Amino acid sequence: MVKKININQLRKGMFVCGTDRKWIDTPFFRTKFLIASDKQINTLKEYCKIVSIDTSKGVDVAESVETEAVNDADGLAANPTYNHTEEYAAFNSIYQQSLVHFSELLNAARGNSAIDGRKIDKIVLDLSAAVGTDAQAMLGVIQRHSKNIDVLALKSVNVCILAGALGMHLKLPEHKLRLLGLGALLHDIGMLAVPEAILLKTEALTPEERLVLQQHPTFGLDLLKKLPDLPAEVLEIVACHHEQMDGGGYPNALSGECLGELTRIVSIASVYEALTGERVYRKALSPLDALGYLYCATQSILDAQLLALFIEALATYPVACVVELQTDEMALVVMGNSSRPQRPLLKVITDPQKQLLFQERELDLADDLSNQMKIVRVLASDEPFIELLKMFVELEKA
Repeated sequence: MVKKININQLRKGMFVCGTDRKWIDTPFFRTKFLIASDKQINTLKEYCKIVSIDTSKGVDVAESVETEAVNDADGLAANPTYNHTEEYAAFNSIYQQSLVHFSELLNAARGNSAIDGRKIDKIVLDLSAAVGTDAQAMLGVIQRHSKNIDVLALKSVNVCILAGALGMHLKLPEHKLRLLGLGALLHDIGMLAVPEAILLKTEALTPEERLVLQQHPTFGLDLLKKLPDLPAEVLEIVACHHEQMDGGGYPNALSGECLGELTRIVSIASVYEALTGERVYRKALSPLDALGYLYCATQSILDAQLLALFIEALATYPVACVVELQTDEMALVVMGNSSRPQRPLLKVITDPQKQLLFQERELDLADDLSNQMKIVRVLASDEPFIELLKMFVELEKA
């Protein structure tokens, strides 16, 4: 339900879908977004007197006031460990609605009904708006498994969020973010044409079964013929998200130079989601373990530069990842931090001039003494410095 409220009634957790000013006259990147901070509220107060909120995507006026009263009574508002329950409830509501709506679309497609492009667009718009408001909050509500939600819907919505987070980190323009969201949501639509006996099989697939499974990108293109005017970039994502940088992927063994940036983004998000999600044939990896595996083992499969930026977007730094600090020093992650993944244990390996240190030093970013130190970037695994570091390690072993 959409309602107009006075700007002084605006609270965190509300979903703004309109104002009394033209969008171009405000400093906001999006026309619809979730209120996640006091800064957003204060900025809106500078420009608007009336805003419209959508209570189906965020908290209502009465609900917000009631929540605040409870928080004040319990002293939670002043607690630094308080996780802003009302905001996370709003993000989770968008996530759950997207899962339900996409599940319904998939079920309709299984019954040979045409895929509703307008509903697909709306799901992508809602997810993109939420990721644009607070990517970390949306990443935090992702579920790895669910007994009540279609497995394909769960993976597709998760990949849409993950790809969107990387797209936002890259500062892609609005029209590219929309194409990325559409492609990510639809990337595995061809799985609808793969027999369930193959999808649910717990033993190793036979060569014949694997060949059928590897045709799902082609099946996806066939299904999307019912959806007219899909941009070429979206169709490329569906067709090519399993192709690899070294040409070892499927279905057409294309190499990296043949793949667009959006396709390479969705490939990373899809592989990461598969590693961290529950599957019938294996247990899920933790985010730290999954990123560590991708960073160290998949340079020939995924775009190394984009993978480094994906790690930055998730702010989860795995073991063996090389990072640059705000001091211009280079450091190696020697231990991840599952409770505070953005604050790992490091071994500083260079000085600010990027010269290797003879005496490396340990730096724990979770330590209070290091709370001002920041990681400014992740080095891609194919950067020259990484190759030099590997050579140095081999020489030390000799």
